[in-house]
Amino acid sequence: MGSTVTTLTGRGGIPLYRQSWRPDGEPRACALLVHGHGEYSGEPNFGALIRALLQRNVSVEAFDLRGHGRSGGPPGALDDWADYAGDLEAARAAAEAGTKGGPLFLFGHSMGGLIAADHALARPAGLRGVALTGPLLVNPVLPLPLKIFEAVFGLLAPGWVIPTGKRPADNTDLPAEIERLKRDLAFAPCGSVRMKRILDARVDLLNARAREFSAPLLVLHGTADRLVAIAGSRHLHAAAASPDKRFSPYEGMPHHLLISSCAEKAAAELAQWMAERA
Repeated sequence: MGSTVTTLTGRGGIPLYRQSWRPDGEPRACALLVHGHGEYSGEPNFGALIRALLQRNVSVEAFDLRGHGRSGGPPGALDDWADYAGDLEAARAAAEAGTKGGPLFLFGHSMGGLIAADHALARPAGLRGVALTGPLLVNPVLPLPLKIFEAVFGLLAPGWVIPTGKRPADNTDLPAEIERLKRDLAFAPCGSVRMKRILDARVDLLNARAREFSAPLLVLHGTADRLVAIAGSRHLHAAAASPDKRFSPYEGMPHHLLISSCAEKAAAELAQWMAERA
């Protein structure tokens, strides 16, 4: 399952690592994937989904967000939401150029789900559908010590990047995947108080405007997700104006469905949903 590797130019000139996969047959549509915080695009994190899409003659585009994987930018740093929004806009333009007017789907996982949903809310025209897994649509409730920490560092060093404390075992229920993530130097969940506040503000804005969401929507979320509350997914699905929407809770599953024991099932559901709308 080889990919073609190129470089996108993100907002402010940041180089973004881009991968493209084409099926053996004529592509019937294209899916643009947006990964989550602290990870990167392509295999092994999204291999199950990429394979399922290619089997259904859907081509795949993916890129590493700035500060992630093999893209430019300091890890864990975010100065402006417009940076992520502009990078996705550049990736979409490249994907659209490749499809030559064919159907385009947008997929996002976790923080990538927030980025994808925000983009679809702002520019739904031209999107055949939006699929999300474990999207970051609820701000975490911090215990008092962490609230104090955020307040202090928000004043003294808002841009200082530190590990988030997210554990591999919070992402997957597979022991082999937990060990892989522990060894994977590119799996590096870290961030700053500034980044957290930017994300928190975007989550609040998206929830306030959820009723304006008009694109066809599929949301998958593990009921045992300890990283992102499932309530945000339920809210977006319930509030979205789209007449074509579906919410699929995965009972007992953790945050990253596509590297968990349900990976093949989740990948098949996502890919089949897109293929049926291509």
